Amino acid sequence: MGAENLIPMNKRTKDEQKAIATKGGIKSGQVRRRKRDMRELCNEILNTVVTDEELADKLIKAGVDDTYGGLMLFRAIQGAHESPQMLDKVLTLAGYNCQRIEQVIDDKRDWPDRIRLVFDDGENLYDTKGNIVTEEEFAGEGDE
Repeated sequence: MGAENLIPMNKRTKDEQKAIATKGGIKSGQVRRRKRDMRELCNEILNTVVTDEELADKLIKAGVDDTYGGLMLFRAIQGAHESPQMLDKVLTLAGYNCQRIEQVIDDKRDWPDRIRLVFDDGENLYDTKGNIVTEEEFAGEGDE
């Protein structure tokens, strides 16, 4: 599949090696600049004030910046009540090192109000409200 056409760098002349390295360096610089520009654009958008006054008021009342970044954080926190993956993202952003996130569901009655999200910071288990959950409580969730 063309592998026979590949020539190892140690089998190339110094000039060929230099030309290949130069092309790689130029391309690397282009990619770095593109990533930098995207990062700057994202930061600019995240720091832009939300134009919807009703939405901005809700954010301010919740104690969150009225920027699109604040809105994304607010929505992520809302989603964390329903999704272990979103909870992991929010807690990671908050500086927690989550080693385990589990979704406990009563097998007999798979109702939404029977779902309990629990995260482990390495020392304690917590529910989404920040209450400490003991291992016994956690293990006995489905026994009711």
